[in-house]
Amino acid sequence: MLVIVFLGLLAVALSDDASFTTQLFKLIDVDQDGVIRPSEMIAGYSNDDLNKDGLMTYEEFAAGAHPGSPPLSVEEAFDFWDSIDIEKNNEIDSTCPVVFFYLMDTNKDDEIKPEEFKENYLPVIYSLSKEHGDSKEKA
Repeated sequence: MLVIVFLGLLAVALSDDASFTTQLFKLIDVDQDGVIRPSEMIAGYSNDDLNKDGLMTYEEFAAGAHPGSPPLSVEEAFDFWDSIDIEKNNEIDSTCPVVFFYLMDTNKDDEIKPEEFKENYLPVIYSLSKEHGDSKEKA
C-alpha cells in the first residue's frame, strides 16, 4: 500500500511541474558543468552528515535539503533512503548516494548527463520503491 501511495504522490508532483527533473539535476550538479559525477552525490550527502560520522540520522536528514529525494514528507523520504542503504537501521549510510548514482548512470561512464537523468530518475525511484517496499511488506 505504501508503494502505491508513494507512486501516486510522485506522479502528481512530476505531472504538476514538467521541469522537475531539470531543476533537480541543476541542484545536484554542484559545479554546474552539465554533468553529475559521484563526487557531487557524495558531497551532498557529506554536507548533511552534520557530525561527519558517515551515518545520517533522521535529525540530520530533516535539517537539510535533499535533491533527488522522492517528493514525500521528510519522514517518508528518510525511510525511503534508509531502505536502500546497507541496512535499514534508522540511519542512512554513505553508500546510499553512490548506489543511487550508479543506478542512474546507465551507460556506466561515471557521469550522469541531463538526458540520462530525465530518462532514469523516475524508473530508478520506482524500481527501488517497488523492490524495497515489496520486501518490507513480505517481512
